[in-house]
Parts: sequence; C-alpha cells; structure tokens
Amino acid sequence: MLISAPFLRAVLQADDAECSAYWSLGEKTGKGAFPVSHQLGWHGGAHLVAPGSPQKPEPVRAIADGVVVYARASDSPKRGVDATTPADDPLMYYKGWTSNGVLVLKHDTEIGEDVSVTFYSIYQHLHALEKHTGTKLALNTGDKVYRKEAIARAGYLYGEPDRIHFEIVADRANVERLLGRSAGGLKAKEGRRDCVWGDIHFVLPANTPLYDMNPREVRSTYLIRHFQTGQPGSAERPAALASQFGTTPDRLWQMNRKSPSGADREGDEKTWLNWVNGAHQSMFDLPTPSATERTIYVPGVYGALVDRFPSGSNPDHWANWQVPVAARTTTELIISISELRGAFTVTARTRQGKIIGVLQGAAEKTESSYELYNTAVKQYPGCPSAGFEMLRFGRVLGPDAPAQSDLYHGRLPHIRRVRLSDDSIFFVDLNAPDVQVYSDADFPHWQGWTFIDDDLDGNSRCDSGTLLNLIEPLKPTAHPAPTLRGVLGDTLHKMATGVHALMQYQDRLARATAKIRTAQVSKALRRCVVKIPTEWSRDDFDKRWGWLKVDDPDQRPANVLRTSVCLSDEAYGRLKRHHEALAFWEDAQARGLALDKVHYHFHPLQFIEEFRKCGWLSKGDLRRIYPDALYNKKETPDPEMLREKYRASVNKAMRKYFIVTPTQMAHFLGQAAVESYSFARMMEASSTHFTASLQPERGGYYNNPQDEHFNYLDNKLGNVDSGDGRKYRGRGIKHLTGRENYAKYWVYRGWLEGSSFNRAWWTSSQKKRPTIERPHALSEDAYNCADAGGWYWTAGAASNRFLTINSKIVELDVSDSAIFAVSAAINGIGASGEPNGLPERTAQTRRISKIILDTP
Repeated sequence: MLISAPFLRAVLQADDAECSAYWSLGEKTGKGAFPVSHQLGWHGGAHLVAPGSPQKPEPVRAIADGVVVYARASDSPKRGVDATTPADDPLMYYKGWTSNGVLVLKHDTEIGEDVSVTFYSIYQHLHALEKHTGTKLALNTGDKVYRKEAIARAGYLYGEPDRIHFEIVADRANVERLLGRSAGGLKAKEGRRDCVWGDIHFVLPANTPLYDMNPREVRSTYLIRHFQTGQPGSAERPAALASQFGTTPDRLWQMNRKSPSGADREGDEKTWLNWVNGAHQSMFDLPTPSATERTIYVPGVYGALVDRFPSGSNPDHWANWQVPVAARTTTELIISISELRGAFTVTARTRQGKIIGVLQGAAEKTESSYELYNTAVKQYPGCPSAGFEMLRFGRVLGPDAPAQSDLYHGRLPHIRRVRLSDDSIFFVDLNAPDVQVYSDADFPHWQGWTFIDDDLDGNSRCDSGTLLNLIEPLKPTAHPAPTLRGVLGDTLHKMATGVHALMQYQDRLARATAKIRTAQVSKALRRCVVKIPTEWSRDDFDKRWGWLKVDDPDQRPANVLRTSVCLSDEAYGRLKRHHEALAFWEDAQARGLALDKVHYHFHPLQFIEEFRKCGWLSKGDLRRIYPDALYNKKETPDPEMLREKYRASVNKAMRKYFIVTPTQMAHFLGQAAVESYSFARMMEASSTHFTASLQPERGGYYNNPQDEHFNYLDNKLGNVDSGDGRKYRGRGIKHLTGRENYAKYWVYRGWLEGSSFNRAWWTSSQKKRPTIERPHALSEDAYNCADAGGWYWTAGAASNRFLTINSKIVELDVSDSAIFAVSAAINGIGASGEPNGLPERTAQTRRISKIILDTP
C-alpha cells in the first residue's frame, strides 16, 4: 500500500502533533475532532483546512489509488455565501454556508503477501469536483483515480472556507485484515508474519533473567576427563559435551581451535577432543595430556539451560558454568526496537504502555542498522542471513534456517541491551522461550490501539463505557465495610461500585467533554477504532438525533450530558433539513457502495501515518512503477506476469534490508530498473549470443564456450578459472557479479562454509577456492534474485566500502547529485568520470520518485 495525506503540503508528524501544521487542521478545538466532538457526540472523521493562501489553497487529493464509488457536486448558494443568502436555505445553518459536495473512493490494495484489503475514504464539504483526466468531465462513479491526484477543491463549513470533513472507514472483515483483529487487545501468541513493518516489539514474561554482561560472549573453562584405556565409556564425546552446554560440536571446535595457552589445537573438528582427553596419545603411546592441556572452553550457561543440569551433577556444581543473573523482570515487560536513519532506539514499556527506559543512538551503544550485516556475520557465522532476520525482525521470516552451530540450546540467541526504570542497563535474550514477538503491523494495545464497539443504541450520542474510561477513568470505590470478607463482602463492594458509578456519571461526562480539547486526550483518541453508524444517512435521523428534541434538560435520560442543548420543534426541523441536504449514504449505496451504515471508523490521519510504514507494493503500485511501456514486447510479451513473478520477493527484500522509506525505495527501484531492465533481465545478457544467454537456466548455468562476451570478467572479482566469467556473470535484481561476490553471498545464505576456502584465493594458485556448483540459483528463483540484490545493497558494494547504500541517502533527496552518489556507490566511477548508465539511472529514479514520494 502506498498512501498519503489529502493535502500534501502539510507535514504528517504525530510525534509533534500539536504544533504540526498537519495535525492542527481542525484538531485543536474539539469540534470536528475524532471520534467525539461537540457535547460528546460521535464524529466519525476529522475536519481539515486546505493549506495554502486563500487565493490558491491546495486541492484535495486522493490518498491512494482507488475508484470513485459516489460523487456529488455541491449546491451553490443563491446569492453568495453571506448574509444575503436566504435563512431558510438548508445549507445556510449555524454560522454560515456549508458545501455539500461529496466524493467516496474505494481502495483495493495489499498490505502484505496475499493480504488484500478494501477501505473507503470519504471527502465531504467539497466546493467543486476536479475533472477526470480521461473524460475531461467532473469525476463520477466508476472513474479511476491515482494517489496524489487532485480530486476536488475544499468547500465551506459553516461559513469558513477551504474546509473538508475527511473519513476512512471499513467493514469488520477488512478491519481484521488491516489490523489483524477487530476487537479487544492483542492476544495472538505471535505477531503476523505476512504483514510486518515499523517497530518490532517483544513481550517478556515476568521472571525473565537480566544480565550485566552479554551471556553469549561469556565462556567458561571445563576440565575434560582423562581417557582410561579399556574403558571406552570414559571418553567424553563432542556431541554429548555440546548438548550439555546447549551448543553444537562444530561450535565447540570453533571455540577451541586454540587452547587457553594460545597454542593451536592438534587434530581437526572430528578428532581434536581425542587429543584433549588423551585417547590419541594412549593409542600411540605418547605422553598423557596434563590438566592444563585437558582444559577447554565451553559457552556460559544461561536461560532455560540453567535448570537442566546434567546427570551426575548437582545445582551447586552446575552453577560453576552459569552466567550470573543480575536481576529478573518482576512483571511483564515490553521491549520495542525502532530504526531511524541508521540508529536503533530500544524502549522498555509496561504492558499498559508506560515508558520506563530508553536506549538511543550511538552515544548509548545501541547497534546501528548500517552495521547490522557485520553483526550478523560475527554472531551467526553458520547462516548470517537467518541471523540478520533475527536481529531485524526478532524472528526468521525467510526460507533460511538457522545453522545448528549458531544455536544455543536449540534456539537462535538474540541478545540486546535495555534500560529499565532505575536507569540500570542490562542484557536480555529477546528470543528466549515464552518471549512473544510482534511489529507495528499488529497494532498492539500497549501503543494505545483500542476498539470502541460497546455503544449499541444507534443514536449520535457517545454512550461508550470503554471510551469514557479511556478519557475519564472511574476512580476506585472505597469498600463500605472493609472488615466484611468473603462473598458477602465482595457483593457489597460490587454494589457500592455500581452506585458510585451512577452518581459520578454526569460529572465524568462533563470532565470528559472538557478533556477532549486537550492535547493528551486528543492524541490518545487517535488510536481508537470506532464502530458506529455513519452520520450521513437520512432514513434514521430521528433515531440518532431525537434525544435532542426536549424542552427541559431534566427530561433526558441519566446518561445524557445535562449541558447539552435542547431543540424546539422548529430548531429540530431546521437541523433535520440541514442534515438531509448533506446526507448521501442511501444514494451511495444505490450507486454500489457495499458498506453497511454501521461500520468501523479510523482517525484518518493516524490511519495514513500507520500505513505509510507498510510500504508493501501492490500489483497496481508496481504496474505504475514499471509500466508496460518500459518493456520490449518481443522479449517480454506479458509484463504483468513478469512483475507478479518477482513482486512479493522484491517487497520482502526491501523490508528485510531496511529499504523502507519512500526515498530509499525510489533509489532502489530506480537502480533496479537499469540493472535488471525492470525485472526483464535477471541475468546479464551476452552481446554476441543475446537470446541464448537469456534463456532460463533450469537445466544448469549458461556455459557456451563459444561465447566470449563474458571474457571481460576474467581475472576480476575473484574469477580465476577458465569460464568463470560466464559462470559468475551478473544475476539477480542488482546483477551480482564475480566469484568473490557469489562466495560471500553463498556464505551469507548458509549455502557454503566460510572455512571451506581461503580468503583472497585469487592471489595464489596454492590457495583453496570456493566451490559453487549452482550459480544459477540466483536466476532461477525469484526470492534469490531479489534477496541477492538486497544483500548487495546492504553489504556487497566495494565502491561504498561494503557499507549499506542507505548511508548515502538523504530522505526526500532525489536530486542529480543524490542519484550520482547512489549510482557511484553501487557501480563505481567509470572512465568517463561518472557511473555506468548514469543518465538512465537518473531518469528512472526521478520518474519512480514521483510515484512513491509524497511530493505533489
């Protein structure tokens, strides 16, 4: 989903909500606010003011690609919007004229793999509708519109110009797909895997151990028993020893290549322990090893393994190898990790959302996302790709299984530093058993997401206990008989609480009405998802507003605010005629609007802010980014099928490698348009055997000895053997090239052991070279094509000193100099003094940026 605001000149920045131009558009007064406004009545949207000068306000724009479901041009005032307009005109009400132009757009899009959603945006009080680019007529039902396209001009709202009422709504089924649920708090044991974006959240159970040091870096010494001749069972075996300490034989070997004295161990990964325990010496009548020589390193014991001391041991003995526990969580704790411009912020919260500690940026030694690849290679050498995802998402979402040698007690450790309420800093394993992992895509309740669905009477008055408790919680009721215990005491306390709630109800309503104007409450209400009837239907007006038609406030039910206005028959009739002139719901349903009158309302600006983080490109999004016109029809007869082959994998690669902001995505996809010809050529083509070199490599990699095109790669990028140029030609979305890059990527994915070859093998024929049997794994699998491009973007570009290309990107900068810097980082500087294909890279990045960025 690509989504943006209905006015693009305003800044969407909720963290600075009250001084932000965007959030102040009608949100300060309480009137026209969400989800309740004047006199605590339901209000399913927000009133916004078009930015710009009075002479040239910004037009209203489509927030996402969609289709017009309903359109109505505004009535015009008979003699202008002033005091001369007849007072009996239904649109002349309260303080002045109100425009009744309306657009309802239906948006069908995707927010994750196979997660299709439908929602509607409603624009009320429009002055005039824009013309459709194709028909040149005013927008009408069935017209297609695109994100950022001008669709209307803002109108009048009670005499004030350049105003709109703006809503985003959906039905229950789509709310469940959008948010992962449609009621209550977040109860799933694990976050969604098909929708992941934004911050990553970890729910730590009470009693989670905390450490003063990184437990994964702690190693202890262990004295191996001496081998006894004639007693084979006396020799400790690598597998049993590794299991005892929650690791693997390979990991033990890696830890003990050198003895504590610094000397190289005898033997190899299969025989070294025979040298340590003396079995080898006994066989060849050599001196038995000393206690020092029989001392090895083992991982420190922590986490669940602490309680599983081995047979023949006891807790006190087992404690010798345990990492000391500095503290334990006393209650459930939420740890959230966010990333911005390369810096991670680690925040600790209570289950209720109260922040109790923050670690932020390099100054406090939080990891940088720019260094995450190097961290993964260091901590998870068996399969850095799986480790990278663990560090990135708190889970392994892709196809790469963690290497056994990277596991501890059967799990992939994820150690992070956290700060708690007393300013103490600890290490904690975020992948310990019973830790639950989510992302912003799960809309966790500790971030304030609340469903309001308990007002069932169908009128326009807010009678939701959930909302009232959110704004003005009921204070605890004192027990009338604190010495009375048992069922009778509990019953008496419950009755007292009920009486207290009734007595306090009017006061709480009054306080809540006052509080909705405050910044704190306004901010909390933005994350409410409210199930209420639309305010735009005609046929149930009396049901929703009849409670106003009384002469005396004391005649109203107890749950109606006493300060609410009372309407005479005449005043009520004027309100009804005014509403009828604005209403449109029945008309829209007649035109095909498939949404019941009672549906779910989001704060529209908060909805936009949340789903801007999503960044998942739908079929329609990618069609605009790589349109059919880009393709050679002979080479690519079905561009849609081609795009769909790679779309999910490219989305996953961008998500995995932090290519998530609009500017990062524009640069990545602009470069890919050149490197891979917009996915049409995931293999480097030969100039002499063009067609043959682009055939699918399902039966083996392209290896035509008559094709000399790839000879230019000889003795470059780790290519040393005859035919290496063809074998390791460019493949994938970024055309990964050369034996050196292939070897690095193969190790990263866990397909090749880093110890199976020598580094810089091209410097000597005596050095062992990497063996890669199936280099075409990059071209025959869509995921590999995309992931290899993401890996190169993150860690493979020698021209950028193997740092992520993101480090070269400044948000919103798609200038010529910015595109030059990114192109040079990816492709280097050629003999011409500029990167290869720079004009096309610039043109494609600029074109794509106009689609993805939020600029008009």
